Amino acid sequence: MTPDTWILEETEFDPDLVPRNETLFALSNGYIGIRGDFEEGDGNFHPGTYVNGFYEIRPIEYGESAYGYAKFHQTIQNTANPKLVKVRVNGTLLSSRECRLLEYRRRLDFRTGTLERSMVLELPSRQKLRYRSRRFVSLADPFLMAMEIEITPLDSDSSVVFESYLDGGTTNRIDFGDPRVAAHTGESKKIISFQREGNAVGLTERTRLSRIAVASGITHSADRDPQELVALPDDRQPGTATIFRVSEGETVTFRKFAYIRLVPEGDEADLTALMNDLRSTAERGFDILFSEHKEHLNRFWRVSDVRIDGNPEVQRKVRYSLFQLYQAGRFLIDSSVPAKGLTSEGYEGHFFWDTEIFIMPFFTFTQQKCAREILRNRYRMLDAARARARELAEKGALFPWRTINGQEASAYFLAGTAQYHINAAIAYAIRQYVAVTGDYEYLLDEGAEMLFETARAWVSLGFFNQAKGGRFCINGVTGPDEYTALVNNNCYTNMMARFHLRYAREIYYWMAEEHFEQLQRVSGILGLQPDEVDTWMKAAEGMHIPYDPDLGIHLQDDDILAREPWDFENTPRDRYPLLLNFHPLVIYRHRVLKQPDMLMTAFLLPEEFSDGEHLRAYEFYTPITTFDSSLGAPVQAIISAREGRLREAWKFFKRNLNVDLEDIQGNVRDGLHMAATGGTWQSLVFGFGGLKIDNGEAWFEPHLPREINGLEFRLRLKESLVSVSFDRKEARYELEKGEEISLRHEYETITLVPGIPVSRSLVPELKSMLIYLAEPEPKSREKVVRLLENLESLGIRTVLCGASEIHPLKAHTSLFAGLEEIVKNVPDPEPFFTGATVAEEPLRNCMILSDHEDAVVAAGRAGLPCYCLKEPYPENLPSASALIEEFRKFHRL
Repeated sequence: MTPDTWILEETEFDPDLVPRNETLFALSNGYIGIRGDFEEGDGNFHPGTYVNGFYEIRPIEYGESAYGYAKFHQTIQNTANPKLVKVRVNGTLLSSRECRLLEYRRRLDFRTGTLERSMVLELPSRQKLRYRSRRFVSLADPFLMAMEIEITPLDSDSSVVFESYLDGGTTNRIDFGDPRVAAHTGESKKIISFQREGNAVGLTERTRLSRIAVASGITHSADRDPQELVALPDDRQPGTATIFRVSEGETVTFRKFAYIRLVPEGDEADLTALMNDLRSTAERGFDILFSEHKEHLNRFWRVSDVRIDGNPEVQRKVRYSLFQLYQAGRFLIDSSVPAKGLTSEGYEGHFFWDTEIFIMPFFTFTQQKCAREILRNRYRMLDAARARARELAEKGALFPWRTINGQEASAYFLAGTAQYHINAAIAYAIRQYVAVTGDYEYLLDEGAEMLFETARAWVSLGFFNQAKGGRFCINGVTGPDEYTALVNNNCYTNMMARFHLRYAREIYYWMAEEHFEQLQRVSGILGLQPDEVDTWMKAAEGMHIPYDPDLGIHLQDDDILAREPWDFENTPRDRYPLLLNFHPLVIYRHRVLKQPDMLMTAFLLPEEFSDGEHLRAYEFYTPITTFDSSLGAPVQAIISAREGRLREAWKFFKRNLNVDLEDIQGNVRDGLHMAATGGTWQSLVFGFGGLKIDNGEAWFEPHLPREINGLEFRLRLKESLVSVSFDRKEARYELEKGEEISLRHEYETITLVPGIPVSRSLVPELKSMLIYLAEPEPKSREKVVRLLENLESLGIRTVLCGASEIHPLKAHTSLFAGLEEIVKNVPDPEPFFTGATVAEEPLRNCMILSDHEDAVVAAGRAGLPCYCLKEPYPENLPSASALIEEFRKFHRL
């Protein structure tokens, strides 16, 4: 039976899966979020309701403190629970202790944004009834949650009582054994006001130290008038009991509406205003509110769906990821997307660099208002970042590693504050956003100021180091790989800093030419002069980039090769993740990675690496990576796809796709890995779709794995909406909205106009022969030249690879990729990558012709067909038709 690709479904109740499923079935709209706990309050793990921006602070208690350490924890708070509804039928409370479960089904519908549950229960009296509930968090109204419960007595008339509460006694979950979860005890919030009117109740909570208040209210309706309405007085859990008489086979429908929002500081009357807004909203009716919510979701799917052909199960999981992304970012009101979204309290509700690098690209390419809000939230924190830079004796601005309010909340500076690369992540997000959207207004209003101020920090952090030949060095930093801390010249950090400095200078001089008044305004705020901007370029061009010429790879940092290799062979699986089983000092002494920094660099800055360097980095760093971080798998999938290693790409794509749905890391109870949901989209679009943005232009190099038959997605590129689809035979591009736009398919520039799709073949066709041959004797050269001419006559260009300028065959090939253009020769495949680039031909259309066994090794590493000549050469030269047949045979296999 083909699964419904729009549904996440649970068909049997398993109490062991309750913690996991409360997260998986969570609903949110970016402003409020509710876990998938059962509304009757029975059998739950951790009922949770969250408001983005409602957090408490606590002083960080250090055994030994020092100057500049982060001062306060910031922890998202579990606010009053509006979901709680206890149902009694003929006096029996519907609960697992009182009733026998005969049928059970729960489903999260991505098309409608609803969580539905249906059960058939048997009471102790042997009476049977059907229970059905449905809830949604509105994607049309940031403050609204609504739910309905239907009760149908199946074999007798019944008294049905709905006891509906607003539970103000909620607390956060505590876990002393996991550093990713808060371990703060003590009461963090209190109820400061309460209102009741008819069947509506409301309360306001305020945190004790951060002094942030949130108002919550509930009201109710039903499909009939009740027999009786009773107030349930309780200062911490106020509610109402609504009583109905229901005939056998008849269904009573009870509806509950909740409004939740932050209270502006000093606005004591906000609970009254909230209750008024709630009542007027509820009066419009459940169906209308649900219809408005669903319409927003329909508009989302029309643009943001990614369609997978030939694998319904993967399609379902992909849509789950996209749905959760949209839920996390729909309404960002003075806030951003936390690492766990609003699905639980993991990482205390903080957001990191994950937001800009892993989550925001999805919004930048599909839901651009959400992307703008992510950047605007960073800008609101710019003054705090300036203050943090001063505290750390640096210039400009340093954004915190983890935060809710803009202050650094990481108590472990080695893997927190030392990750200065977050500044470059923000700069990268600005550049990508502006290039994709064309929103130069944002760049002029806020982006440039943030870009310049964060660029200043790099020059302050680094220095021109005479011990490194006067190169610009940045010492004592931690890159994304948190298993390698406080190193000198982390290559990811240095290369991203170089990108940042170059881009900031580019924007400065662009503004000087095109928007001088805005530049004067920003320069006046910052006290910025042209000579300082030129210093940025000096630092960028002098940046030390660790590199090993013998290995032909960029080194993750200056000392990675000097560390003792980790003993992977004798490390049992139950000792992973290493961070929970080994002291940090043990990990730091070894050559072992939590996630691959250099592959991350190659993904974000592909122009900084040759194709050979891409592959060598992949081969060197992959075996020493644990992938203990959920951020590693999507990057690995993207790089694997771009390298043509599609089996590996699919393996890491599936690992990322399932990280929450199959609870691979064993902590989904504490919230979804939102970066992984963003990584799913990026793996499909940037990996298998091969999308890069090059000088503001979209560039596609598709790679379709065998596990699916086709892939389709849409992208917003400036004012246009472009549909991209491909299968094993062709890639298809169509402009669905907007004006004429150009993009690149592989090495070809394509211009799209409305209503005229453009297709390009993806079927392998031999177009370039990559030649790696020893110099033939003069008497035999004629035969080789004749073969080359024959290939050329058939439209197959010949490219002499990895040879010197004086190679006698150079004059007889159409193209040349010489020794000067490569770092490593065969058995490294770099000469053939370079040859394909010179020919402007995708690798699938290339073949190697060689007389050297090392070329066969190189071909295997590159995934290319290779015809290796046998001795004596050149007497045993194949014909052109034999080479073509060998090429076809390779691709049939």
